[in-house]
Amino acid sequence: MKILLIFLITNYIKINVENVFENEKFPYNIFNFLHIKTKESKVKKIIFFNENKKDTFLLKESERRLRGLGIFKYVEIKSSKDSDTIYINLKDLFTSSVFTSLQGGGGKAKFTFGVEEHNFLGKIIDAGIFYVRDYERDYLNFFYFEPSFLNSIFDIYLSSNFGKNYEAIDFFGKRPHFLFLKNFPYLNYQKVKKFKYVYEDGEKIDSIRFLYEKFLTGFLKNFNDKKWNAYGLEFEGIKDSYRKFFSLNAVYLIGNERYTRKKFMRKFGEIEDMFNGWKINIKVKTDFKNNGTEINFYTGLNFLNILLDFSGYYQNYYYKNYNFSLLIFYPLIERITFGNLFLFSKPFEKIYVGGLNGLRGYPAYYFDTKEYFLNQSEIRFFGFEIFKIFAPGFVIFYDCAKFKERKKIYSNFGIGLRIEFTRNYNLPILRFDIAFKNLKSKGIYSFGEGQSF
Repeated sequence: MKILLIFLITNYIKINVENVFENEKFPYNIFNFLHIKTKESKVKKIIFFNENKKDTFLLKESERRLRGLGIFKYVEIKSSKDSDTIYINLKDLFTSSVFTSLQGGGGKAKFTFGVEEHNFLGKIIDAGIFYVRDYERDYLNFFYFEPSFLNSIFDIYLSSNFGKNYEAIDFFGKRPHFLFLKNFPYLNYQKVKKFKYVYEDGEKIDSIRFLYEKFLTGFLKNFNDKKWNAYGLEFEGIKDSYRKFFSLNAVYLIGNERYTRKKFMRKFGEIEDMFNGWKINIKVKTDFKNNGTEINFYTGLNFLNILLDFSGYYQNYYYKNYNFSLLIFYPLIERITFGNLFLFSKPFEKIYVGGLNGLRGYPAYYFDTKEYFLNQSEIRFFGFEIFKIFAPGFVIFYDCAKFKERKKIYSNFGIGLRIEFTRNYNLPILRFDIAFKNLKSKGIYSFGEGQSF
């Protein structure tokens, strides 16, 4: 008599979500009580693998997607050596806040007050409403973001600003650009209607009506599982203060997308996914009367522990504008990193540069230009976590710029304080800098959230 034994092997995905201060006592456990942990069911909708379809590549890409949400202190996905079980280990960050922000530079300040929740009911929904007193105007802002909206393939984002003589709307629905997903439908609508101010040496002297409205929809299909080899077609319509036009765009995306996991670059020791590959996105535009091109390229290189990111944008269709940047990070020793940004830009219209966007030792809106070069250099010193809440640090920096309309090279130097909140959403960094044009000049302050680059 023969006995046939059938063994059923079941694949599992086990998700472990730790609270903000897991196993901590008072007063830290108060935050655990106020925080709703991320739902396992939503995590399963975000990742790219399941019990029957999984490989190392999909696990790494799922880990990168979860880390990019900004709601976790750490993300780890690993497979068991003794079984077919996949373990997803997550540690939540605190995501609720009554948000107050004060930032500025070059003698200008911006105040924001509102309520935000970046992981609503643990369902990875990001929403908030704010009152903003900006550098130029006051307005109300509302935003909503949900990856895998209603468990669909689309990520949805909506931001809306309303104020006196001011309206701004930004909406997109798209499938996230992870190359192995193959098909990428997308839709985007933008509108800005406001008074645009004219400055001279940082002082407001006039205003003009400004309108920009854009509608973009298309479809992209990738023909390779591990690299970008994607073709697509899209329709784009634009209306601004000067003209109205549309284009039918043929799209080609090629590249090899990889990422290197590093620490102590922008953050205070947390893992960051640094791009380490190349991508080129080419669009050929036509309205059957005029033709043009738009090119985006992005390369990342990890060489002798030096991280290089080179990106560029070029467009020549009704308007000609371009932007090229080189970002360098070099860890000198642990917790000390050198960072440098080179930027060469020709916007499609005149812009203003000053203490808010590059030259920290000058007043805001001080230089008007149609083409310029900017360099920012920093040595960043990262401190240790204190009271399990924040980590202090500081920087030494040097900025310089050359404007096409002026012969002189303008520069400044200074020092700055950095404070990272180590248990909050997206690990925010508070920045406070003081910059000088020379040893005898008066210091100009700039402050806000995030590193300068």
